[in-house]
Amino acid sequence: AAVYKTKLPFFVYYLRIPLLGKIICNLIPPNIQAKYTLHRIFHDRSKVNEALVLRYSFFVKLEGYGNALRQIAGQIIPKNFRLYTDRYEDIDIQTLIIWGRQDSALPHQSGERLANALQNTTLKIIDNCGHNAQEEQPEIVAGFMIDFIEKGCR
Repeated sequence: AAVYKTKLPFFVYYLRIPLLGKIICNLIPPNIQAKYTLHRIFHDRSKVNEALVLRYSFFVKLEGYGNALRQIAGQIIPKNFRLYTDRYEDIDIQTLIIWGRQDSALPHQSGERLANALQNTTLKIIDNCGHNAQEEQPEIVAGFMIDFIEKGCR
């Protein structure tokens, strides 16, 4: 999650440029968009297989996807960002944060900073893992979630 202001991930930066964002979403075939993005957010690119690319490209093909993606990119950093970040310390619920150490989209230091700001947090950083930890290291993520639910979230 983009929980603090940081350098925008490459794909968000390009989508925020109106003409370039439209070109990316409308002229580049969905399978190329999916494969390009997955290769940049996965640390272990060998896990980006045709089935994964096909699944992601299915959603890229849906009507309105490109417009929604460009709208999200344009609003990912709200003008009143500090209104949210200054209130993290007020959150008092058990929270599990999972982050890939090699996340190229959002640095794991953001997760560490968030864990320090929240009152009741478990932070798990996965080595050899990029932005999509739940897909790149699903067994490890599932183990963390099960452990969190069984031990800490009652």
